[in-house]
Amino acid sequence: MNPFFYTTESVPPDAGFSLYSLPHLIHLLAVFLTIWLVRRLFIKGDKKRKRHIFVTVAILLLLDEGVKVVFLVSTGQYWAGYLPLHLCSIDIFVTAFASLFPDNKYLKEYLFAISLPAALMAELFPSWASLPPYALMTLHSVSVHGLLMLYPILLLSDGFRPNARNLWPSILFLLVYMIPLYFFNKHFGTNFMFLNGGGEGNPLSLLSSVFGNYYLLFFPLIAALLWRCMYFAVRLIEKKKPERG
Repeated sequence: MNPFFYTTESVPPDAGFSLYSLPHLIHLLAVFLTIWLVRRLFIKGDKKRKRHIFVTVAILLLLDEGVKVVFLVSTGQYWAGYLPLHLCSIDIFVTAFASLFPDNKYLKEYLFAISLPAALMAELFPSWASLPPYALMTLHSVSVHGLLMLYPILLLSDGFRPNARNLWPSILFLLVYMIPLYFFNKHFGTNFMFLNGGGEGNPLSLLSSVFGNYYLLFFPLIAALLWRCMYFAVRLIEKKKPERG
């Protein structure tokens, strides 16, 4: 098989790249540079242009996911593990809804508090590192998570100010969603949202290796600490803005 068409199931050993190797750093540079450029274009735009950029990002996410599905089905490599049940896959559709309902504060809160850190962690600790850096699924993963980071960053640049009081629907949704998903993973041998194992190459793998499935008990603590840092950072930035002016 052409290495461009490898998936994590068909890739041979030693075909991938290491974390923070040159290929990984190039991916990260491409993502952060794109976000920086689009944000600059966004800030300089009027309300109409900003709206167009939001919608374009949402459409690109859906197209990116569509290309993945068409590729996997056409090459006979699609299986239950590629269903859009991972957190970042769900975030694609949440982003689409956010573009349709731009004034919904709960969708914005979800994208800031859940989609943004999840996508960032995926870029920093890619689960696709076993693939060649130029494989289609690698490029898909890098671009999707980059776009998922971009949208909430644009929301912040557009004046959105996160409020933890608006986070409860997102937390409730995740709690309700994770229960059946855990048993779905058990039945189909999948590991959506890393509920049935920490995966490889990310910090969760360390917890999973030490505590087994009990590492799930750390999820609320990790989320609470992460959100505390994120919301504190936003408040800190807001307080410093008048000092600049």
